[in-house]
Amino acid sequence: MRWPLFPQALAAGALTILALTRPAFAEGACPAGYYQNSPSGYGYIGCAPIPEQPPPVRMILRWGAVAGDDDGHWGMSESRRFRLQATREALKRCRESGGKGCRLAQVYGDSCVAIASDSNTASVLARQTREEAVAAALKDCAGYARGGECAIKYSACSEL
Repeated sequence: MRWPLFPQALAAGALTILALTRPAFAEGACPAGYYQNSPSGYGYIGCAPIPEQPPPVRMILRWGAVAGDDDGHWGMSESRRFRLQATREALKRCRESGGKGCRLAQVYGDSCVAIASDSNTASVLARQTREEAVAAALKDCAGYARGGECAIKYSACSEL
């Protein structure tokens, strides 16, 4: 039985291409982590560090919000899937607690929030951890307090 000529030629061509190709190296004649930066490609070979890539965009998985009014009424939401859902729920809860003129004090994603207050002022701050949020809110409140003692009134984290 005789094989047709076309498959034999195709196989021979593929083997030739595989034998002649070599793996390509991005750095060229430079050490690992560097690239060849000579503008013309002739003469002196300059090496420069490969620039770092920006960190990947991280999608926020859970949202939380805090809303309040000037009379000390608060509304909170934690661990909601959507930012809009968290903000609407916080505003609704503020109104349900008797608040008039409720407005958002803080919206946070995949982090923690704390409210520190004395009798005259309140600070609402978000940070990566609960401990950081509590410490930041107490420090901020103390800066505004007029002789009153600030205390944590609320803290929460937005988690799965």
